[in-house]
Order: sequence, then C-alpha cells, then structure tokens
Amino acid sequence: MSITKNLLSLGGILILLRKLKFLLLAIFILLLLILSSSKIKTLVEVLTPPTMPNLETQASNGEWLPQHWTNQGWNNRVNQVSADTKKYHHISQGTQTLPVPYDWFLALEEPNASVFSMIFKGLFFQSNQAFSDNEYLLKFGFIRSPADPQHNPDGLPIGFAKSASLNISGYPSKTEVIGFSCAACHTGHFTYGEGTAKKEYVIEGAPATTDLGQLTAAIASTLGQTALSSKIPFFDGRFDRFAKKVLGTQYSASSKAKLATDLANVVAAAAKTADIVNVQEGFGRLDALNRIGNQVFAKSVNLPENYQPIDAPVNFPHIWTTSWFDWVQYDASIMQPLVRNAGEAMGVNAHVSMSSPETENRYDSSIPMEKLVWLEQFLKGETFNTGLTAPAWILPQTAAQKAQAAQGKLLYKERCESCHLPTLDDPALTANHFAPISYAQY
Repeated sequence: MSITKNLLSLGGILILLRKLKFLLLAIFILLLLILSSSKIKTLVEVLTPPTMPNLETQASNGEWLPQHWTNQGWNNRVNQVSADTKKYHHISQGTQTLPVPYDWFLALEEPNASVFSMIFKGLFFQSNQAFSDNEYLLKFGFIRSPADPQHNPDGLPIGFAKSASLNISGYPSKTEVIGFSCAACHTGHFTYGEGTAKKEYVIEGAPATTDLGQLTAAIASTLGQTALSSKIPFFDGRFDRFAKKVLGTQYSASSKAKLATDLANVVAAAAKTADIVNVQEGFGRLDALNRIGNQVFAKSVNLPENYQPIDAPVNFPHIWTTSWFDWVQYDASIMQPLVRNAGEAMGVNAHVSMSSPETENRYDSSIPMEKLVWLEQFLKGETFNTGLTAPAWILPQTAAQKAQAAQGKLLYKERCESCHLPTLDDPALTANHFAPISYAQY
C-alpha cells in the first residue's frame, strides 16, 4: 500500500516538473520575444554605453602624467598655465551643450556596461565612480584641467564651462548648466617618452582629439540607467544616490519623487532633439557646420524640414593666426569674427529666442558677446603673431633631423611659397598679404 502511495506521489511530482518545465520554456520564449522587439532593442542600445579605450595619460601606477606646455605666446610654463589661459579654457559662451543641469552632471555616475550589469549592481547596491571624474571623461579625448576656484571649481576637463540661469528642455525652471567653450574642440594633446620621462604635451589651439558622438551616447546611457533605476522599487540605489547628491539637505520621499519626474521629462525632451547621424564622426572629427546650420535654421526656428543629417565630419582645425584671416571655416563662408564665434556658440546649444513674438525679446540670446570679444582678442594679440602662436618643435632631434628641417624650409620657399603664403617668420607675410579687403563693383 505504501509502495502504491509513493508511486502516486512520484508520478505527481513528475507531472509537476513537466508542467514547470513547460512554464519555464514559455517564460523563456516570452522573454525572447520581448527582447527581440524593436522597441526593446532600441532601449537596450540606448542604455548600453560605448566601450572606450584605456587612458594613455595615466602611468601604470595610476598617477597622471606630468603636463607640458610649449611657449605659444600665452606665458604658460611646464605643469602650469597662466591665469588668462585658465580663463580661456573654461570661460562660458552661454552654452548648455549637455542636456542636464550642472549639479545633475556632477551627481551622475558612470554608466554600467550593460542593462544586465546595472540590474546586478542594483541588487547588491554597488555604486560607480562619478561620470565627471577624469578617469572616465578623459577616455573621450578631453584634456585634464586642474581645479581652480575661479574658473574650474570642480576640476572638469579643458573646454567645460558653467553657465548661469539657462533653460533646459524638460526642466521646470532656469538653472546652472554645463556647456562647451571653443577650447573643448581646439586644444590638442599627445603623449611622448618612456617610463618616468613620459609626458602629456598640451598644444593650445591645436585640433582636439575628442569623440563627441561617443560622449553623447554615454550621457544618454547614464541618464537612461538613472531614470530606469528610479522606477525599480527597493533596488533604486543608483537613482537614490543621485537624488541624495542633487537634493542634499532637501532630500525626502516627496522631493525624490519630484526629481524622478523631472529626470524623466529631461530624458524625454533630449530624445526628441537628438541629432540624426548618418556618418559616425569618431575621434578628432566633427560635422560642426551642419550642427550650427541645424540649430540656426531648423531647431531654433522650429522648422524641421530645414534639418540636415550629420554626414560631413572634418578634422578640427588649428586656430592660431586664424583671427587674422579675412575668411574662415572650411568653406570660407564667414568673415566677421564675432559672427563666426556666435555661430559656434549656437552650434553647441547657446540659446537664441528666434520664434518669440516681436514684442517679447525676439533674438534675445544667452551668448555673452563681451566674453566672445575677450576670447578673440586673447587669441589675436595686438599685432600679427603676438597672440596665440604656432608651437615650436620641442621633441628631441638628431643633427640629421635638424639638417633635414632646414633643407625642408628652403624647399618650401623655392617650390611652395609662390602658391602658398610665406612662413610665419618671414616679414614678407605681413608686408604683402595684409592689404585691406577690396570688393568688386557690379
């Protein structure tokens, strides 16, 4: 009798296991169907940050390489820069390039490598380093800039600037924002040397080595992961840490809930204004003119039909002596320096009210023109080649290399100068090529 009961019990267990097997299989198939849907795929793509290379500006022991500046007319010295150069690196041009308030940017954590690692870390309440830490931001090609109480209180990389009291799409009020100055795209660097002699050489006005497309993707990932965390009960550690940093002494259940709503609104607004990128730009390249044109002729005036996809990346140009050119930009499309610089500020999200009623501050702008004037004068200098100058060669040279350089200079004069300009140290440059602009009469 007991044997029969045991067999019946065993049979029941087998039937239950078979049903459980089919249930698990059904759940697995349902999960696959959900994950294979286009919306879920898109969400996973947005929440997955780019994989960035290791930093070359850190030694194997984790210490930062010493920075070295050449003499380019701005009185910089090894391991330190002049007060005016610090101002140039972080001066606000009225831009809110990154679509979050300044204090949010400082409070955000580096994104997890995937949605699944985010969930895993959330279960065990593990935190990441700050998104704004040099160890993460410099992977996008930016250059370390020491903290300075006046110009860079939070030790952000060269080209990051704080602007006061601007609107952010989706945010309920004006706030401090974070944007780029011209130094973000026009300061170059490289590493050279071995062992303890290895240095990071910073070249003012040189082409940047940044990848702004990857930075945009990383910000989208960390914002998305933080917003998703706010919707996970009991395991919202990522959002809770963010809320405590942002709210400080105002932290409470109600203020945290409002912050979650504000974050969701900002993320939704940023998604609506994201650029259409047909050609990935990569390190050291940017389709800057298309971005400026889109901002001026499409976004600011709410004419989406004028929008042109990002498809023409070019190398960042150097900007020493540029202030003395009659025409600038790759297509020689702009003449007046302040027009060029205002356009650049608009391209990295300075605000211009172009669609407001005529009686309500139409063309009101966040661009501080007096700062653009200072920037241009600092770059230009009082006379030609007295502002920011081209860097002299500073790396070691053998006698044979020095002889080759001297021979190259002669070859340039003999074979190139007739079609191109004289060298910068040749008096014929200013004597023969700085005549006033003349205009054709029709």
